[in-house]
Amino acid sequence: MNSNMEKPYVVGIDIGGTNTVFGIVDARGTIIASSSIKTSGYPTVEEYADEVCKSLLPLIIANGGVDKIRGIGIGAPNGNYYTGTIEFAPNLPWKGILPLAAMFEERLGIPTALTNDANAAAIGIGAPNGNYYTGTIEFAPNLPWKGILPLAAMFEERLGIPTA
Repeated sequence: MNSNMEKPYVVGIDIGGTNTVFGIVDARGTIIASSSIKTSGYPTVEEYADEVCKSLLPLIIANGGVDKIRGIGIGAPNGNYYTGTIEFAPNLPWKGILPLAAMFEERLGIPTALTNDANAAAIGIGAPNGNYYTGTIEFAPNLPWKGILPLAAMFEERLGIPTA
């Protein structure tokens, strides 16, 4: 069995100043499950990461468990793709350099990539025609799952995984 069949899903997490939206996506771009939490209200980034994982884990378990997830793609304000950190984001309540990708990898045991939310948008609108990621942010800015698909694509692109 090839690895795409063994791990058929990726997770996308879209971190905004108000809300964080996350979901599980299959290779065809179908959103299998999604949810959201408020981004603010957590005194530390560690408490925030704990809450995202607490809310995301039941979705993962309901869809085959951690062993079915290839990876997590995170889009965040001031995200640094090369370090997996959020750096001095003005619209988030936590300041400084935040090693968010490492936090998710540590808590969930799933490889995680993080990028700037603008880069995630570019992936979403710049993918080849016929690819399910095209236009998910730019043409549907008010949909609650707008960031999930390009973030899943970003994770797959970083690992060199062919997309649908």
